[in-house]
Amino acid sequence: MLKINWLHSVDFNNYDSPEAIITKVRRLKAEFKKINPDYSGLDTETNGLHIKNCKPFLISFGFANFTTKQGVVYNLERGCPYFDRCIKLIYELFRSTKLLVFFNVKFDLHMLENIGYMYPYTDKITDAKIYIRLAADAKSKKEGGIPETLKDFAAQYISPDAKKYEKILSDERKNKKLANTRKLKEDLKKFGEPPAEFKADNEKSWTMKTINNFFQDKINDVNLLPDGVRETVKEWLANSEDPDNYEFLDRKKVKIYAKYDIVWTLEAFYRALPVALARQQQETIKIEEDAIMPMYRMENVGFKFNLEYALECKDKLRSYIIQRRLDLCNIAGIKLKSNQHAKVKEVLENAGILNCDKVNKGTLHQILETQGKDNERVKDFISTLEEVGT
Repeated sequence: MLKINWLHSVDFNNYDSPEAIITKVRRLKAEFKKINPDYSGLDTETNGLHIKNCKPFLISFGFANFTTKQGVVYNLERGCPYFDRCIKLIYELFRSTKLLVFFNVKFDLHMLENIGYMYPYTDKITDAKIYIRLAADAKSKKEGGIPETLKDFAAQYISPDAKKYEKILSDERKNKKLANTRKLKEDLKKFGEPPAEFKADNEKSWTMKTINNFFQDKINDVNLLPDGVRETVKEWLANSEDPDNYEFLDRKKVKIYAKYDIVWTLEAFYRALPVALARQQQETIKIEEDAIMPMYRMENVGFKFNLEYALECKDKLRSYIIQRRLDLCNIAGIKLKSNQHAKVKEVLENAGILNCDKVNKGTLHQILETQGKDNERVKDFISTLEEVGT
């Protein structure tokens, strides 16, 4: 259950008039004064997860008083009137609280910088994940440890409805994806029967099975598809809903989802803070918080990368894998494709390996150790099989 009483709040919308924004700013100041918060929170909703190319379209923020257990959350839409002034005001309000709490702090800092509003008061920021982790025993989730994601943690420790709005947005993305895929299926019908090298089975026309089978092979990319099909699939990929892009989802639903992210973050921090301190983790907390900005700057600068050389290596590696697959077929004596486990077992049985129920990596190593040491064909077959990932 929620530990903090969250007050009704307002949204700063991009369709608001300047007068409406001024009224909402006055209300924000009044509510801040009334609550007199000791902690604040911030989160961004973005058009993806790339820390350099993506940008936030919505900034969610909130304030909480852990003594009186009162809090309030807001949404600030990028593009609203007086956006610049609103950001500066919010940052000043954050500065007057003990800490500004994030969840995955470095990502949100990248997003703020990407729109030209890097948070300046970085000596008073933290990540709720630090406190959550230090308030619990060092166990994996399978061993009964704490969940790693905000929604999973909130669903287990704060509210069983914590994933409600995440599911609503997930369903919307799923419906858009289904509609886009239905269009692709119709468009593929005009291309007739695919060449043998593209067939997943014995299909008489291009299907989703053909396309999925093509992309299942990691050495393939869309540019290897035949003319016509290539352009159609590229359009499908371009229109496919990015699971990390929330910008074009129902904005009202996204705003509710975003506000709850602030609620879950501050509620999680509220629960974890006293436990972490009782465990005398102050020194570790300081080390972790002091590392936030150096780690952020490292991520932001990145490192030099020779793209031309990498693409050249990619082509060479693809050619090498294709050749090794031909070698594999020669050793096997039959044509093999990815995930043809029954044929792999058939090859091994023909080579004298009996009772081969599985062909995963562990089993293949066991076969080499127990039955295949003196069988050159089996040794070559298994080593080549592992190398090309068939």
